[in-house]
Amino acid sequence: MVRVKVCGLTNMEDALFTQKAGVDFLGFVVDVPVETPRKITLSKAAGIMREIERKKAIIVVMPSALKEVERVLELKPYGMQFHGRESVEFMQAVKNIAGKTKLIKTLHVSQTAEFEEVKAEAGKYPMADYLLLDTLSDKVGGTGMTHDWTIAGRLSETAGKPVFLSGGLKPENVCNAIKKANPYAVDVSSGVELQPGIKDKNKIIKLLDEVKKCST
Repeated sequence: MVRVKVCGLTNMEDALFTQKAGVDFLGFVVDVPVETPRKITLSKAAGIMREIERKKAIIVVMPSALKEVERVLELKPYGMQFHGRESVEFMQAVKNIAGKTKLIKTLHVSQTAEFEEVKAEAGKYPMADYLLLDTLSDKVGGTGMTHDWTIAGRLSETAGKPVFLSGGLKPENVCNAIKKANPYAVDVSSGVELQPGIKDKNKIIKLLDEVKKCST
């Protein structure tokens, strides 16, 4: 069964509904150094996490220093998703202090990317527990832009670790994406929103139904 991550959660109501609906991972974009309506503070994320299952929480970050990582690790999330241009050396330093928190490294895939270049980039991060393929953009997720889903499918077969697929996914296309990419999980943000930063409950239910249908 393909897992589902709903990312860009900004409030308690959406987080609790998403968890109750059966979503596997809840994503929170915390203190990233760019403007996005899906960004929340670390303290707000901590408040929401007190009411949800921590084993479902993934914190999305773009840190510039290890001290920022350490503050997130204090919340003991299931995972930290590194969504910037983190160096191999920085990611290894994070691995050394991460403890049980899983590390997810985002690879930004252009709409004209070739598999071999993505594979080479993925190979630089053996310390990551998961890889996440998102569409290259000057924004932090939620762009609604897709890329070649077959790249994720080929990477899943060769990377030796689970792959999340992100970028432009929504209930209407997630089934096709799963068929082409066969990912460990799909990661959806803008595709299940009423407006930027506010989730649409009906779309979340529809997404889960589509994923279940395509995974069986």
